[in-house]
Amino acid sequence: ENPVVFLESYVYKLFPAAYKAVGFKYFYYNDRNLRNGDALIDYFVTNTDIKFIHLKRRNLMAALFSHKRALTQNRWKIADTGFQTEMDISECEIFLDYTVRQQVAFDDLLGDRSLQVVYEDFDNRRHGILADVQRFIGVSSAELRAGTVKNNNAGLSSAIVNWKDLKEHFRNSRWHDYFHEHEVGR
Repeated sequence: ENPVVFLESYVYKLFPAAYKAVGFKYFYYNDRNLRNGDALIDYFVTNTDIKFIHLKRRNLMAALFSHKRALTQNRWKIADTGFQTEMDISECEIFLDYTVRQQVAFDDLLGDRSLQVVYEDFDNRRHGILADVQRFIGVSSAELRAGTVKNNNAGLSSAIVNWKDLKEHFRNSRWHDYFHEHEVGR
């Protein structure tokens, strides 16, 4: 109901000195059901000491598939990698348009308080990216281990049952690059 009170009570509360930084995951759509959705954004703008790690997907169709799979399975950590689904064209258009608008809005809003991290680069540059993140948030460099596991798939072209129809529909659109076979499932 009140995300600012939540943040101040649980995330940005006073922690023991051993903690040098705290954070939370914020999705573009987190405030869509709030009565005053601008309150959270206003909080981010006002509190200039907050830094943001802006995690982006290079292939937004992979992001949509992952999101849809997690919602359908109600599993956010380890998913059924054999999951298949059909996607409606309008569902894809709405998601792609909304996500790109939100990415631009957050880039504009956060400016130099944001570090851009590309999800697809994480496997190949994990240590470099984590070092960049630690430097950016102002903590001493340390070896970090992820407690999450990447849910690998056979590829979007086999996981999305109407892939060929979507690829054909978006062939001449600004989204056509998301349908190249060499990028699916990454």
